Amino acid sequence: MKYAAVVLIIITVLCLGAVGYTFLSTGVEVLSIDVEAVQPIENSAAMGVFDTAKKDMENGSYVGTINSTAPIGDAQRYIFFTYTLELKNNCPINMDMIEVKVLPSSGDVLQLPDEKAKHLSSFSKGRTTATILAPIGSSATRTIEITYYIWGRQYKVTTSY
Repeated sequence: MKYAAVVLIIITVLCLGAVGYTFLSTGVEVLSIDVEAVQPIENSAAMGVFDTAKKDMENGSYVGTINSTAPIGDAQRYIFFTYTLELKNNCPINMDMIEVKVLPSSGDVLQLPDEKAKHLSSFSKGRTTATILAPIGSSATRTIEITYYIWGRQYKVTTSY
């Protein structure tokens, strides 16, 4: 009987250690951040995105994050910044619903919507992007907030470029 009790105590301690390790290691590591700047007037694909966003904002049907309610002007006054983040999941559990939000700087107009659900498997790496529209001449320096869920619990990480 004593032998069974000792074995059960050892199993309990190991299980508690595994659960503790899981919760203490829940974290995403930002391995790198790259930014690409594209003016809508210099790129036909970017111009199409700009025109669609401008039309949707005028109609009140824009889906992404709006940072300024002022009407969007001509395309030559704006630039798209696309931030590409390489992330690493250091947790033995999959990360679900990864969302990247670029915190607005003065003059930022909008962040394009990202309608794909992003996941990161345990102990794996992945890339995700976020694109904002800012006035031409703006600095690409921004604070970036990464939100993700593990077992339905929300976690946030903030980093800067």
